[in-house]
Amino acid sequence: MNWDDLRIFLAIAREGTLHRAAASLGISQPTAGRRLSALEAALGVPLFSRARTGLTLTTAGTSLRPTAESMEKAAAELARQSDYLQEPAGGTVRISAMEWPAAFLAGRLANAWHHGLAVELVHSELTESFARREADLAVRHGLPLSGKFKTRRIGTMRSAIYGACQFLERNPEARTEQRFTSCDWVLFTEEQGHYRSMRWLDERLDGRRPAARVTTTDLTREAIASGTGLGLLPCYVGDSDPRLGRASAPIEEIAADYWLIVPPENAELQYIRRAIDWVTESFRENRQLLLGSA
Repeated sequence: MNWDDLRIFLAIAREGTLHRAAASLGISQPTAGRRLSALEAALGVPLFSRARTGLTLTTAGTSLRPTAESMEKAAAELARQSDYLQEPAGGTVRISAMEWPAAFLAGRLANAWHHGLAVELVHSELTESFARREADLAVRHGLPLSGKFKTRRIGTMRSAIYGACQFLERNPEARTEQRFTSCDWVLFTEEQGHYRSMRWLDERLDGRRPAARVTTTDLTREAIASGTGLGLLPCYVGDSDPRLGRASAPIEEIAADYWLIVPPENAELQYIRRAIDWVTESFRENRQLLLGSA
């Protein structure tokens, strides 16, 4: 049995006529008709009832359709895997990561390049299905809710409250619990209020209006450094900026665990294995920095 014949069978079942089926497959109508006849001859049963208005599935055709659709999915998966298998060793690896791990890994791309690894780093908050090869692997705060993946917990990032050094000198209450009622603050926008860190902060500010709202961690850092107010930052960001000082210890309630998520067909490819090792080692070697205890 020829898979091309089954493709034509499915196209006819979906389109209802030879003409539309042939057009959807980019072949001629006579070719579609010949392949359908060959399939029916091989099976020994008619698969469609012919009428002026088109073709409708017979009982035998209806029975065959689920099997043909399963073969279609298997063929599509084989084609998708072949793209990966043909990728040369040392090819570019596309890594999708959320904002904090993306910025962290971006600061270590030189190390990846020196080890012969070409990386395309993409900031994304979505857990892709990888069905259209949106990325070769992903770093996420949590596991995907569906799909088959290989996963590994790679580390934890802690956050703390930071202020500009001069702001902390002028406002000693910033280092005490009075900070929530006495100090100005920099927060994310209201659209980002569902973030766990923002919910934690909202509970303590009790409706107080912030001095500024911004959309990213980089903007938060710059606003804090300018003296606008206090704000939450990941420790690896705040501790690395000499303009800033800590106003609190790392806050355990909003610590974020991160996971490496890899489609199973990628996990054994040599050049992607090197990327997996680079991401894992970057988190392990900088564990104390990420935890805020360096």
